[in-house]
Amino acid sequence: MAWNSSYNEVQWPLFVMGALACFIRFADTGKRSFWWLQVVLFVLGFGSLETNIVYPAIAAAWVLFCGPQRNRMGLLLSTAPLAAISLFYFLLHVRAAALPAIGVYAVHLDTRMATAAWEYWRWIFLSPEWADYGHSPILGKLILFTAMTSVVLLSLWLIGRKRYEALFFLTWFAVTLAPLLPFSDRHSEYYLVVPMIGLAMLGGWGVSIAWQAGFLWTVLALLPLILWLTGMVPVVHTALAHYVEQSHLSKALIVGVQHLRTAEPSKAILIEGATDDLYGIALLYDPFHALGIDDVYLTPDSDTRVHFFPGDERFVSMVIDQAVALHALARNQALVYSFDNYHLRNITSTYALRSATNTPAPRRVEVGNPLYSYLLGPEWLKLANGTRWMPGSATLQVGSPTGVREELSLSGYCWDEQLRRGPLGISVFAEELLLGRSVLRSPNTDTHFTFSFPLPPTLVGQRLMTVRIVVNPPIRLDGQDYGLIFGSIAVRSP
Repeated sequence: MAWNSSYNEVQWPLFVMGALACFIRFADTGKRSFWWLQVVLFVLGFGSLETNIVYPAIAAAWVLFCGPQRNRMGLLLSTAPLAAISLFYFLLHVRAAALPAIGVYAVHLDTRMATAAWEYWRWIFLSPEWADYGHSPILGKLILFTAMTSVVLLSLWLIGRKRYEALFFLTWFAVTLAPLLPFSDRHSEYYLVVPMIGLAMLGGWGVSIAWQAGFLWTVLALLPLILWLTGMVPVVHTALAHYVEQSHLSKALIVGVQHLRTAEPSKAILIEGATDDLYGIALLYDPFHALGIDDVYLTPDSDTRVHFFPGDERFVSMVIDQAVALHALARNQALVYSFDNYHLRNITSTYALRSATNTPAPRRVEVGNPLYSYLLGPEWLKLANGTRWMPGSATLQVGSPTGVREELSLSGYCWDEQLRRGPLGISVFAEELLLGRSVLRSPNTDTHFTFSFPLPPTLVGQRLMTVRIVVNPPIRLDGQDYGLIFGSIAVRSP
């Protein structure tokens, strides 16, 4: 609840439980209006969370394990249209947004699903931060053993006495957890909000039965509950305090930058002192863009102190090249601020003095960033909305390789209309030496591209080299040739 971006994990249960309540009323009364109201709530649930696709299985499980004996087959058949809606949504979703094959949301239908299931099962009874916050590992194992054993024994006891409602609660847990298991590279505690409802209902029923059975059974039932709270409450308290501290830190930076923009509307802002925490909570998701501020960067040495995501493109683009930073400072185009103790302090003059010696040549060019414009040749078109087109041929300057195993990496965007007119050839030269050629063909897969070409040893030792990019054929609109939109062009190790 402290992480407000995950509100839909709390919102979606309102749809699924509301739909199920209407279905139960339909089973009790036979009134079709309740069935249709269930459909409305069910369909609305897709706007909250994709996991809504499992609702028909929940409704069918209620019929099997909790529903009335009369007309059981008819009630089961009434869930078939719901299953058809889920299938239609799944097919539509896959067509509109294919399941990712790489990244943290990549789908893995293999043994990693079992590992994920076991991890989530443990998290239900003890937060993964338990040991991280310095709590006793022995007590943690006791909590896990007691809580897990209690759930298993309670389930077996109920099923053995033909109280099959327990199977509904367990089915709720299983079917709402199942869609999460293929994403074995992305685990999060808040994913357990809905699956835990099934076990919460099971546990609540168990405590109720024990309460009616007498004092001794009540004590035995409350013992695992008390142990579970012993494990969860301290972690929740510590985590909440951490979230509050992070929110204050984030607010201090964002509001501070907002005030700086009001005072200096035309200058870029370079921030020194970023840490993993500061980047992860306040910079990774670009909060300044919502305020209309797009020229906030990190100082060049930030990559030695921030290691939030290796290879994170957002971080790479935020860390300004040292030569570019000094060029901007020398022309009064930027200011440097140190962020420390929830305050921004202007250190522009001292930063420029200590950074001016032995400045290496720029290792990359961010084509859409106005601070890098001085490295672009005159052929490039004007900057518009953070992007810059090149014509059929354009040049730029970037630092020469410092070693014999370096390459030139180019990333950018191709308008799909260009590729519908035919393949697009790209040739890249450095100091008029051909580095390589590539071809863009498919408007479905090649609109965003990345190329890398080895740099010849003859270029090592120079300070700057001139890179020329040729696109053939460019597209011609209103008398102007348009080649490609480039993002980053950089010299780097493979």
